[in-house]
Amino acid sequence: MPLSASIDRRGLAIPNAFEAVHLGRLRLFLIAGIGFAMPFSKVIHASGKLINFSVSDVLLPLALFFLIWTSLRRGVRLPALALFSLTIGCLMVSTMANLELTLRFRGPVSLAVESVKAVLLWLYFYAIVNLVGRRADLFLLLRSWMASSVIVSLSGVFGSVAYQHFGMATPFSMMYRAQGTFEDANLYAAHLSLSIFLALVYQRISGSRSWWTWLVIGSNLAGIFYSASRGSMLALAISGSIVWLLVSSMRAKLIAAAAVVALALTLAAMPNLDRVLQSNPVTKRLATATVDLHDPEANQRRGLWEEAVREFLHSPFFGVGRANFGLLAEPFPEVAYAHNTYLGLLAELGLAGFLCYTSFALWLVFLLARDMAGGRFGEFRLAAGFLLMAIITAALDGATINIENYRGLWIALAVTECFRRLWGRVEARS
Repeated sequence: MPLSASIDRRGLAIPNAFEAVHLGRLRLFLIAGIGFAMPFSKVIHASGKLINFSVSDVLLPLALFFLIWTSLRRGVRLPALALFSLTIGCLMVSTMANLELTLRFRGPVSLAVESVKAVLLWLYFYAIVNLVGRRADLFLLLRSWMASSVIVSLSGVFGSVAYQHFGMATPFSMMYRAQGTFEDANLYAAHLSLSIFLALVYQRISGSRSWWTWLVIGSNLAGIFYSASRGSMLALAISGSIVWLLVSSMRAKLIAAAAVVALALTLAAMPNLDRVLQSNPVTKRLATATVDLHDPEANQRRGLWEEAVREFLHSPFFGVGRANFGLLAEPFPEVAYAHNTYLGLLAELGLAGFLCYTSFALWLVFLLARDMAGGRFGEFRLAAGFLLMAIITAALDGATINIENYRGLWIALAVTECFRRLWGRVEARS
């Protein structure tokens, strides 16, 4: 079965009502609206479960209408249609197999929400793939994303500084840790990491070197620092180092290596380094690693991961059901996730669901890497590399948090498909 497909209706008779509809402005509104509104979200409690709503979710009915209208008028693009069908099928089988457990602890409301959420994530992907039809559309999407990332990052920095220096509690930080509009410091940092690479992609494909693009990158870096997310900072450092090694000259590599060694020696020689690091809660947290088994956070993560493994072994093929993590023995009433995307998918959806989700992401990464190796992007090869690093950074973040339901990841995957279509084909023809 092919991984991509399209529905073409140009050969069919279309009702006059649809022929008369021109949704050009709606298309641009949806592109800008989804790109800008996605990170503004709110977590609520419903049926014993934490449910995250994004402002961009309000736009999805309009996006669905646009897809229906487009399919009736000229056809829609449906890449990875086979994987979409398999994923939804696995979710349905897993849900039915664990229906009793779900209804006993979470109830029908949560069951319905999780089912709708799974479809909405794919709708984000297919909506962007079909809304973005020209290069200018992708520019609009990335500019909207970047504009909102500045607001999100600075809101988190404000919340952290306000708490540290004035004792002011705001929704934008959890004590001293910046979380912006995500109500989760780690997801906030993951979003800003993704935003940095997308800003670099925009710079390359648009030829823009404007000061505001560097403002976006600088504000995102500041937000990541104030989030005190060690996992996200490590993921960003790894991806950034890979990009640097691949694109920089040998001279630049030697200068960077010398600078890193000099910085390390300077920090090691500082007599009051520990006091400086301990003076601020952010630097104090970033200077430590969660490897001590006596550390409370390390113990919690270890317990969550062990529970995920136990649930996977209990039902290895279809898992214990979406969002049913921790319900077998109710050991984690306050923690709804495994804090590891891969273990969480294995526990909740088993091997079947895990392979569906990971195969979808790996398929897009493979196509992008293949086109890069084949020289299809020409002068935009570096932009493709930044986009590849964006996905890899999100994958690394997934080792410490659950990121599969993060809408921004699905939009970034759609951007990958759009980039391949809009830039790869032109370079191939030339």
